[in-house]
Amino acid sequence: MMFIPSRYRVSHRNGFTLLELLLVLALLVSLSAAVSPSLSRWQQEHELETAVSQFRRDLHAARMFAIHHATSVDVNLQNGSSFFSCRSTHPRSPDLLSSTPLPEGITIQLVPDREGLIRDNQVIRFFPEGTATAQTILIQDRRCATRLLEIQRATGQLQIRERVE
Repeated sequence: MMFIPSRYRVSHRNGFTLLELLLVLALLVSLSAAVSPSLSRWQQEHELETAVSQFRRDLHAARMFAIHHATSVDVNLQNGSSFFSCRSTHPRSPDLLSSTPLPEGITIQLVPDREGLIRDNQVIRFFPEGTATAQTILIQDRRCATRLLEIQRATGQLQIRERVE
């Protein structure tokens, strides 16, 4: 009989059994099922913050265009939709500066003032001296999470805050 050293012998203890593999697989599936709702919520919150940032950048660009070109710029909103456009009021500048849709599921609308009126028929106007029509804009996602974007009349500055019910 031939002697085989123990390091060369085949052992039935190496590796994992089918039961152990199935147990680990079941554990991974249950963990992924528990984590996926929170990832979905995070993604929706990220979409809202991205849309707010994009809208704020476009409003800032409209304000800077108005100051730089000494003209007024109108930002037209389609209330309750995700679409807005920026137009110059100067006859020699390009009529349409930008036309931007926000991501799907994000809507924008003007918030009525204290008298319940929405001024300027869904238009935000930036003037050459840097001022603007004071407006509050509601940005909402499909989960009904909201952000308010306030435009200061005297400075044209933009301020974002969460909506408090």
